[in-house]
Amino acid sequence: MDAECVRIFEPRETRSTGWRDNFICQTKGRKSIGFRWSPYGPLANMRCTKINLPSKRVQLAWNDNYLCVPHASIFKMHWSPNGPLANMSCLKITEPRDRVWSRANPHLCAYVASIGKVYYSKIEIQYL
Repeated sequence: MDAECVRIFEPRETRSTGWRDNFICQTKGRKSIGFRWSPYGPLANMRCTKINLPSKRVQLAWNDNYLCVPHASIFKMHWSPNGPLANMSCLKITEPRDRVWSRANPHLCAYVASIGKVYYSKIEIQYL
């Protein structure tokens, strides 16, 4: 797949949970969404969405993970730890080797907004 990807991980997780090989990708050839990942809090000068799972132990540090886009991006994201959100394009985020995440139903949901209008369309991103 020819894609632009950002790795989704929590460095304080053990290797056995599988969080070293997970990516959110966008097909190349389209205008870049400009995704950036931070496992240490929101990034300066970016619009960030907290990615967490309340049932995950705080010690494993999923309470400070963010997926960010530039402020000017028309890509608007919302995180739902309990399933897809209505009227949005949603992507399930999971890791089969992580017992807590594999039992949950977390989704990254998004829509494309333009000045004065909101477009609900399929967001062309993938989770690998």
